[in-house]
Amino acid sequence: MKRWTRIPSCNFFRCTSKQLDLMLLALCFAAIIASPLLSAASISASSYHSCAIASSGQMSCWGENAWGTLGDDTFADSRVPVTVNGLADADSVSSRSLHTCAVRDGGTAVCWGWNSVGQLGDGTTNSHPAPVAVEGLTNAMDIAAGAEHTCALKGDGTAACWGNNQNGELGIGNLNPSLIPVAVTGVSDAIAIASGNYHSCVLRNDGSVVCWGSGEAGQLGNGSSTNSPVPVQVVGLTDAVKIAAGHSSTCAIRSDATVVCWGLNYYGQLGNGSTQSSNVPVVASGLSGASAISVGDFHACAITLNGQASCWGDNRLGQLGDGTRESRLTAVPVQSPFDFESISGGANHTCAMLENGSATCWGSNRDGQIGNAMLAIEVFPSTVAMEGSAASISVTEGHACALKQSGGASCWGNNQSGQLGNGDNVSSTFPVPVNGISDATAIVVGGFGPLAHSCAIRPDSTLACWGYNAYGQLGDGTYTSRTSPVTVSGLTGVASVSAGFGFTCANMNDGTAACWGKNDYGQLGHGDNFGHSTPVSVFGLTGVTSVSTSDLHACATKADETVACWGYNGAGQLGNGTHNTYFSPVAVVGLSNAVDVSAGSNHTCARRSTGTVACWGSGSSGQLGTGNPSSSSTPVAVPNLVGISGISVGGSHSCASTFAGTVACWGRNLEGQLGDGSTNQRYSPVPVTGLVDVVEVDAGRDNSCARHVDGTLSCWGSNDDGQVGNGFKGYFATPQTVQGFGDTVVRNGFDFPL
Repeated sequence: MKRWTRIPSCNFFRCTSKQLDLMLLALCFAAIIASPLLSAASISASSYHSCAIASSGQMSCWGENAWGTLGDDTFADSRVPVTVNGLADADSVSSRSLHTCAVRDGGTAVCWGWNSVGQLGDGTTNSHPAPVAVEGLTNAMDIAAGAEHTCALKGDGTAACWGNNQNGELGIGNLNPSLIPVAVTGVSDAIAIASGNYHSCVLRNDGSVVCWGSGEAGQLGNGSSTNSPVPVQVVGLTDAVKIAAGHSSTCAIRSDATVVCWGLNYYGQLGNGSTQSSNVPVVASGLSGASAISVGDFHACAITLNGQASCWGDNRLGQLGDGTRESRLTAVPVQSPFDFESISGGANHTCAMLENGSATCWGSNRDGQIGNAMLAIEVFPSTVAMEGSAASISVTEGHACALKQSGGASCWGNNQSGQLGNGDNVSSTFPVPVNGISDATAIVVGGFGPLAHSCAIRPDSTLACWGYNAYGQLGDGTYTSRTSPVTVSGLTGVASVSAGFGFTCANMNDGTAACWGKNDYGQLGHGDNFGHSTPVSVFGLTGVTSVSTSDLHACATKADETVACWGYNGAGQLGNGTHNTYFSPVAVVGLSNAVDVSAGSNHTCARRSTGTVACWGSGSSGQLGTGNPSSSSTPVAVPNLVGISGISVGGSHSCASTFAGTVACWGRNLEGQLGDGSTNQRYSPVPVTGLVDVVEVDAGRDNSCARHVDGTLSCWGSNDDGQVGNGFKGYFATPQTVQGFGDTVVRNGFDFPL
């Protein structure tokens, strides 16, 4: 697949020095974009969905799909990437609001999604859930989608736009809309194009920039705040090399690699330390060496030549990726240990391609636009489960399961109750495929030894479970164990699931939660202690973003970043300051900014948006990480643990992954589950030996697993049933590679850490 990059045109021996400088810069940028080392080529973040192109040219999208914006010929939302129909040769992509467009290898273009005013360019106003050709467009080199219009840059330096034109956003000198591409007035030497919601801009080969359309916030940069149906020149900008447009603001990188922005500035999206809007370019403070730029609705991001990313502006939903939800008037670094290749700002989220070819997103995730199979806000970058990788892994005592991005699942370890799901009861030290699971989006395991079960979410948001069922934990209305998956009765709209010992809980897309199975300590949260073989609602729980179950209790994170727990509380694991058992949820006291929770046998830990961790409950084995064996019925901070990207709690140990790519564990270590090469109990976090480039970690009862950025999977600790997955038995006190999962991507947060 080739990448299109237009170089400034002039006879080499007659070029001006400025044109030569711009040509060299463009060639450098082209070399970066065209690097064959990348496994992903392009990414675009929209209002409620995201899209990416693999190096093969295949495109995938994820998130909200009510208008067919994912391009898979359905209207079903997806929290993980789905393949765009019939588009295996995409070269570039642009998405904004409710439609998406792509340039194909060869210079034609296709669009899909909402089409109320002709923004798909197919000559109609019919919306399409799969790509349709843009009529009459050839020689396209790039494309830019606005809210209700679209523009394309052609190889001859001209530009064409189509769709709504009430603000002059087509650039044709009038306000008439067009269902097919029409030429932008006076543009013949453009080398880049960008569209905001209701305006567009092109970069010309002499380094100047012209814009047209809505100018009410000053986003045209011509010194006025009025609309213009024809291109007008941005004041004082003569050496631009990159441009980007957002909702009502625009930014450019200059030849000295500094950044200037203009337009709306209510949230500091101009990056100059103020909230004063400007109709002429102002310098974004503290940025140098910029090589890429993107503008979202009310925030902006840039990549610098050292591969690092910085963002500024609106951060109410974590779209700056700095670990907070505090808006910033100047640039702050995105918290990631990996180098960035490209970046794209959406309405309230941001996505990026990393140099290793993987995709990552952060910010609002209400519609699944982060692509990590969750719905919770992510204030740090979260890995997108791209094609060719696995979507999740889950570990418990005795067995483990992993889900490939294709939707197929494999399990390994103990199989006495059929928990491997392959139709028999034969245990395996190697991964074996689960029967009938070819399109799942998440997988979890629970219980221990022969008393274990597994569950998977299907793409229609229903749930299937298999394995041990003496307590009704499979949710099919029976108490019969199953060696192959059965559907959980009456459960739809499942967002996430967690499997405990003898019971299972799920949270729904509407923010409610349901549980089923064993309930002797009220662990179903239904207000009683009677078991149920089909789902029952968790009383009084709304705004749920994730659930975590364990032996005898369960916890949930909520949209307001608080945590509620219910069930057995003998060690204070509910975190409400008592040791009383509760049959319905109680709030964890003194805990705010919680974005993830993980429940263990007798303790619980939460990851906060600040990148720190708090734990509560039993500390007898050091599992609270406070440096001593003290217990606590309220959250206590784990000292000296910062920059945390994920948390997972096992039976009596805890593990955390960091944004530096390392893992630290603490607590019980008799089976080597801390991975530090010893079997010594640890009261404070210790590094797991030899683990680098880790993006997520999952702790089982007495073992642990981690996923690396290159897609490999490592496990360590107890291995009596082969659950380490390396083909052997006997415990391992240091990480071992799991066989058969060289392309694994772990999704943390839906695990069962017993």
